[in-house]
Amino acid sequence: MTKVLLAGILLASILLIRMNMSSSIEKIEDYKKSCDSGNTSACSKLGLIYYAGRGVNQDDLKALELYTKACNGEEATACSSLGFMYRNGIGVTSDNLKAIKFYTKACNAGDTPGCRTLGIMYAKKENLIIAYK
Repeated sequence: MTKVLLAGILLASILLIRMNMSSSIEKIEDYKKSCDSGNTSACSKLGLIYYAGRGVNQDDLKALELYTKACNGEEATACSSLGFMYRNGIGVTSDNLKAIKFYTKACNAGDTPGCRTLGIMYAKKENLIIAYK
């Protein structure tokens, strides 16, 4: 469990640095408005803010909701984040088949980390039957 937590913190840190986002209240409000207006990239970034607890109370369920909205809007990074949450049981019951579904969607949209994790899951045969296409 400690390894999963550390991996999640590392992933969140890398993504936050990569996005070079501020945790200011104004920036968070901008993301909320953009997400509410249908900007899936803003929803994904806001999901990460809630997952990491940067400028807001940490909330896995809110992150899950925002990642789902963004993934449904074809935001590849959000799909990969959903895969991570389902694979590791963060805010949801651990479910490798759902994780594969989201990692596959992320990979098909060009998300390299999603492709890498999907490959690792297949290589380890983590309770996999036939993957989603």
